[in-house]
Amino acid sequence: MKSEILNFSLLGLIGVLCFFVLKEDISQKKIKNKVLLWGFFAGVGLFLGGYLLGFFQLTYLRDVFVNFVLALAVGYFFWLISFWPAGDAKFFALLAFLLPLHYYWKSYLSFFPSLMLLVNIFVCAYGVLFGRAVVHLGNLVRKRDPFLFDFFSKIKRLFSLSGWASLLKEINFPTVVKSVAMLVGMFILMNYILKPKNVGTYTLMKNSLLGVTLWLVASLLIKKYIADKELRVEKFSELKSGTLLLITLHDQEIFSKDFLEKLGPLKAEGLDERQVQLVKELGKAKGVENINTQRHMPFAPWIVVGLLVTILLNDNLWQFFMRRWF
Repeated sequence: MKSEILNFSLLGLIGVLCFFVLKEDISQKKIKNKVLLWGFFAGVGLFLGGYLLGFFQLTYLRDVFVNFVLALAVGYFFWLISFWPAGDAKFFALLAFLLPLHYYWKSYLSFFPSLMLLVNIFVCAYGVLFGRAVVHLGNLVRKRDPFLFDFFSKIKRLFSLSGWASLLKEINFPTVVKSVAMLVGMFILMNYILKPKNVGTYTLMKNSLLGVTLWLVASLLIKKYIADKELRVEKFSELKSGTLLLITLHDQEIFSKDFLEKLGPLKAEGLDERQVQLVKELGKAKGVENINTQRHMPFAPWIVVGLLVTILLNDNLWQFFMRRWF
């Protein structure tokens, strides 16, 4: 009964925190640190109060702390490879800290229970986005869009060493780092989802490579969907920090490989002040007036959706469906 009081208190805090974060991310396109810090210190107060009142043992507090540190590390890693903005990474880590551990019980990973929350967030977000991309692909097939020829030629190249070599020559170093990081991340996720006791190391690595290939295919489809449906045209002279560049195949004459290396990694938060200045100078030098940018798509709502799925199912979506279908 005592633990239930703490759990309901934490869920109440999570509800208030989610309300303010969603309000900020949707209206202001930013998650403020002061809201996250308020949620963190309120959570620390609840945990300390719960411990002093005997609601749980010190070992539980240790597990919460280890889980939180790992969530911070994962969030920082995803920010580093430009997978999501810093605000979303910190929001995920804070929810991992506040969500009572018993909500992970069906797929509990002892050292990092919140991996389940992370899986649910991305399965929900990218599942919906991929669905939209597939519908868009169907429309392209019906219209016999030239994109299809280029798309299938790229897919073909993924199944040969020479194809991978040529692809690596076309992309810059940060992209290669992201691809390697994705391979490592996929291996870890497959290790978690498939369970090592049931799958050998060779099979696990093979499935991880297959997963990365499928991820690249899905990324191409999603990139095309975003380029067609989420594109905005802005003037070079009016660019501001936080703008998300959308560099398509048609922009390769403007954004050379050398310039992209000079520009540096494009973070999920958008361009910083230095990058804005470089892009403006490029536009002026090339005599180009307009540039393609991407419409802001807040990610915090998907983090909340993944949180709700975790609370309702106490399981990650992948294993939830696998248990029912196989």
